[in-house]
Amino acid sequence: MTSSNWSKLFLISFAALFFEVLVIRWLSTEIRIFGYFKNLILMGAFVGLGLGCASAGKAESGTGTKSKGAVGEYFPYLLLVLTGLIAGAPYIGLNHINFVVQTDVFFWLQQADIVTSIGQLVTNIAWVIVLFLLVVSVFDSLGQRLGEELAKQESLNAYSVNLGGSAAGVLIYNVLAFMKTSPGVWLLVGIASVLPFYKKPPQLIALLVSVIIAFWSVGDSQWSPYYCITTKPYTTKSNLPGIAEYRIGTAIDVNHVTFQRTIDMAPAFVEQHPELKLLPEYATYNVPYQIRTDAQNVLVLGAGSGNDVSAALRHNVKHVDAVEIDPTILSLGKTEHPEKPYSDPRVSAYVNDARNFLSSDKTKYDLIVFGFVDSTVSFSMLSSVRLDNFLYTIESLKMATEALAPDGVASLSFAAGAPWVRDRLFQMVQSASGMEPIALNSVYSNNNSIIILWGPGVNARRAELLSRFKNLVIPTAQLTSPLPLCTDDWPFLYQKERALTYAYGAMLALLLLIAGSLTISRFRLQPKSFFNYGQFFLLGAGFLLLETRAMLAVAVLFGSTWLVSSIVIFLILIMAWLANWVVQRYPDLNKAFACGGLLISLVVLYMVPLSALSGLDWYARLGAAALVIGLPFTFAGLVFSKTYARALEPGKALGINILGALLGGCLEYFSVIIGTRDLVIIAFVLYSGAFLADYLLTKNSDAAPATTN
Repeated sequence: MTSSNWSKLFLISFAALFFEVLVIRWLSTEIRIFGYFKNLILMGAFVGLGLGCASAGKAESGTGTKSKGAVGEYFPYLLLVLTGLIAGAPYIGLNHINFVVQTDVFFWLQQADIVTSIGQLVTNIAWVIVLFLLVVSVFDSLGQRLGEELAKQESLNAYSVNLGGSAAGVLIYNVLAFMKTSPGVWLLVGIASVLPFYKKPPQLIALLVSVIIAFWSVGDSQWSPYYCITTKPYTTKSNLPGIAEYRIGTAIDVNHVTFQRTIDMAPAFVEQHPELKLLPEYATYNVPYQIRTDAQNVLVLGAGSGNDVSAALRHNVKHVDAVEIDPTILSLGKTEHPEKPYSDPRVSAYVNDARNFLSSDKTKYDLIVFGFVDSTVSFSMLSSVRLDNFLYTIESLKMATEALAPDGVASLSFAAGAPWVRDRLFQMVQSASGMEPIALNSVYSNNNSIIILWGPGVNARRAELLSRFKNLVIPTAQLTSPLPLCTDDWPFLYQKERALTYAYGAMLALLLLIAGSLTISRFRLQPKSFFNYGQFFLLGAGFLLLETRAMLAVAVLFGSTWLVSSIVIFLILIMAWLANWVVQRYPDLNKAFACGGLLISLVVLYMVPLSALSGLDWYARLGAAALVIGLPFTFAGLVFSKTYARALEPGKALGINILGALLGGCLEYFSVIIGTRDLVIIAFVLYSGAFLADYLLTKNSDAAPATTN
């Protein structure tokens, strides 16, 4: 392999994964529906990369032939169109498009957001299809280039370079995320990696314009590792003569929706503006300290921009541990909150996942306050689980209960848009604590907002509290609707039933129809060409499910932060690279050993409950997780490399493998029915099918263009 060929393959591999993460992040930020259906973008990328790679040129005497139609040539122009639509989304009304017709299923939508006419529904679906196809086209063009470079090299050497470039793409993107850079910087880096492939003046102009548009679209927003954040003054009406309204804090919007508001409730300011006592926020933030008036040591989970921390300080507590997952939101709290709570020496601020902090901290607290934690993003591009889901599980609430002092109180505030959400939260607290909580109607942002109180301190003062808050108490009989409760295995707080909702079902059906049509078209109605690589398709589907399960398991054990997600993806790629190196170094490695090891390790992964690992100290937990969760990836890498080594058309084999990941992405949605743990069973079946297909294709080698050991 010449250094020139090596570098080009490395760069296009880097670009493929870098642009995948970039497009998923940026598109889901600007067009809200993709923030909740993030897998849709990922699967569009899979379809494009898979088709492009699979249909690229076949190796001939060490060189690759040009792909028919030269789809790869159009990448700069397709990227320009996609960039224009993403950047222009606020101006052409794409920010809030959706295909939801009722808020009871997706209560994160307000009544004004739902589709109200057939015409609007058709238009919105058309936009989703257009954007999906555009994503497919962008990655199809990159996949063509990737397939061409793979076809020029020996398969395992090329695969090593491909994995190295992919790992570098993940690493560099996350360094940029850590630096809080914007899409303009991302595009600049991504485009730099493809310049060796696009040197024609029109192509260079298209790439340059894309970067300019991206920088222009940023405006005065800030980009954290999770959100696009904008701020504006937050005002309210005044009772003072001659003053219509006045500023009481800062409104913080993320991804084009209202997220938080800092509010000045300092005694001197409230005395000057007594109408502030009528705000629901005033009562809501003060309630926990009316329950435990002598609280000295307080934990705030989801501290955000500082309202809950300010409330604690106003009630003269001695110490507050404030946990916030987003460093930029925390930074805004330090600079924008009128009361400057994070500057108080009594406050210790931690940038961490709240669930992870609970599992690692051994302190006992007089008061634990769950702030209004309501994420608008998914934890990972591989899963539909949201960033806050693992905080609201029975296991997590048990941890909080166990962290209470002997007379401690826990308070959970939630703006539940639908009645069944507050019912579920109440029943989860009831199950986790083993006691009857007290539920109050807070009317914070809607009529279903709730404050749930529990702990030894509540039991000791129950009669007094029920009397004091009698006008706000929600009778337990009103919170008993039968619902599945959230656990670490089924963490879907915002999913009413264990069922695939019409929106998810329709989306998956439409996705499979489009992907199937494109695949048939690309392979020119010659299924034999596809099915002769069927083992790669099944290996791709199984690996995606394994990766998803691992990502969610690691989130439970180590937190749902962007850093955890990034490290897991990076390590999976490195493990695949090491497995490929082993196969190159030991070509006579018995493939049956790898297959058997994979199936056995999948059984172990399924049988070992996460609860058995989460109780360990951090280092023991890390070691156990590396063994139980990491071992299947070791064997999966060995299996794939042994199979890939004998592929006569490496580009086609890898492309069909990527298309298989599309099937895995679709099957991941069924976790809302079966739970996340049972994804391992589906992965086991898919891998078993891959081994059977590989055996049959090897046995009937005359009908297969690729044979394996």
